[in-house]
Amino acid sequence: MSSLQISQGTFRLSDTKTLHLDSLTLNAGDSWAFVGANGSGKSSLARALAGELPLLKGERQCRFTRITRLSFEQLQKLVSDEWQRNNTDMLSPGEEDTGRTTAEIIQDDVHDPARCAMLAQQFGISALLTRRFKIPFYWRDAKGAAVSGADV
Repeated sequence: MSSLQISQGTFRLSDTKTLHLDSLTLNAGDSWAFVGANGSGKSSLARALAGELPLLKGERQCRFTRITRLSFEQLQKLVSDEWQRNNTDMLSPGEEDTGRTTAEIIQDDVHDPARCAMLAQQFGISALLTRRFKIPFYWRDAKGAAVSGADV
C-alpha cells in the first residue's frame, strides 16, 4: 500500500527556521485537511510532504510513485481549464469524441428518425444531425425559455 511516513522529522526552512514533525502517516485513499492562519506553516508542511525540503534529522519514507504539490491557485486553474474543456462541443487535437450526436439528443424521448429529420429541417439544423456534442445543447425559444434537443 502506498504511504508516506515521517518520524521525528526536522526539515530546513531557511538558515534560521526549521519545521519539526513528531509523527505523520499518510496512506493512499486518506483524506487530510491542514488548516491554519496565514504564516502558520501549511505551505511549509506541504513542501516537506512533497520532499521539497531538506531533511536534517529523523526519517521520511515515501512509498508513493509520485507526489505533486498544487497551490490553491494552481488547483483553481486546473478545475477551470477542465470545466472549459468539458463544457464545449469542440474537441482538442487527439481527443476522442465521447459525446452524442445531435440526432441522438433530439431523439432522447421519442426515437423516430423521420420525425428527427423533419424537425431538423424545420429548425435549419439538418447539417448538424451527425455532429457530436459532449454535453446536451440548448437553445432559446421565442419567449426566452431554454429548450433542449430532447424537448422538441
